[in-house]
Amino acid sequence: MDVITFRYLISLVVSEKLNMQLMDVVTAYLYGDLDTEIYMKVPDGLSLPKSSGSRPRSAFAIRLKRSLYGLKQSGRMWYTRLSDYLIGRGYVNNELCPCVFIKTTSSGFAIVAVYVDDMNIIGTLDELRDTAECLKSEFEMKDLGKTRFCLGLELEHRDSGILIHQSAYTQKMLRRFNMDKVHPVSTPMIGRSLDLKKDPFRPRDDDEDVLEAEVPYLSAIGALLYLAQCTRPDISFAVNLLARHSSAPTQRHWTGIKTIFRYLKGTIDMGLFYPYRESRKYGKMGEEPMPFVDTAEYGGRPVDTGPSTGRRRTEPIVLTFGVRFPSVRTDHRKYFYYSLLPKP
Repeated sequence: MDVITFRYLISLVVSEKLNMQLMDVVTAYLYGDLDTEIYMKVPDGLSLPKSSGSRPRSAFAIRLKRSLYGLKQSGRMWYTRLSDYLIGRGYVNNELCPCVFIKTTSSGFAIVAVYVDDMNIIGTLDELRDTAECLKSEFEMKDLGKTRFCLGLELEHRDSGILIHQSAYTQKMLRRFNMDKVHPVSTPMIGRSLDLKKDPFRPRDDDEDVLEAEVPYLSAIGALLYLAQCTRPDISFAVNLLARHSSAPTQRHWTGIKTIFRYLKGTIDMGLFYPYRESRKYGKMGEEPMPFVDTAEYGGRPVDTGPSTGRRRTEPIVLTFGVRFPSVRTDHRKYFYYSLLPKP
């Protein structure tokens, strides 16, 4: 299960007012049955058969029947074991996300989202309880209650909705890059210029030096990309803009990275909030479209378009809530419409 799937399941929980529970499988990899012959040395503490005679212990080997932690195929064997069991109990494996299993009944449904040995169970109350008992009857499980941490995301269950954030990850990242004591700023980007030659985010000039290897530019880009893709879309544009210069970063670009860190310093607790249906302005999905149009692209990218040197190119995006639209082309600009949720 990836972060996108997990966030979609959270939106399903709040939109349909479902229950959400996290369970952990104890020593999950030990449940997998091996499909190949694997032998290992006789471990200490295991007695040799009497027929072994006086031959040394190193002359013997044992064959594994179950997977162990450390084997390359342990993860696959555990997934196969779990998948066969759930499918045998009436769950359907999702084709698009193999780690999601769904079972529907006349009174409701249950969704099991698997991430290694963590299982998020989502659904109506009775089906959720039945699923939990079904798993406990086959595997040794720990009931961790409501999901509060998964895939590096922290969940806060509130009366009005669910907030997901990465405060702990952000603090750890700031300490890693020695930016945990800086003064915060209010925006993730510094000012830009319409003049390509004055734009601080332009590519490296011929007279500029590339950053030395000791400067962790690529590491910072990777850490920020993960944060932007999970819970901080407000830094997505700035991070992706700076990621374009990963092959030849300069001090200007490193200053841009530090600006993002300073912005995060002052917004550590920010995240994505999923309000319950009664907390939203419109109570029913698809009842009233709530479009969001972004044609600014935070100033776009300075490009040379012939006579109008330095003109900015933008890619407009329109987001709607619960309503599908086809893609439409008008003049020279193509608009893409994305629906945040499937049409009811």
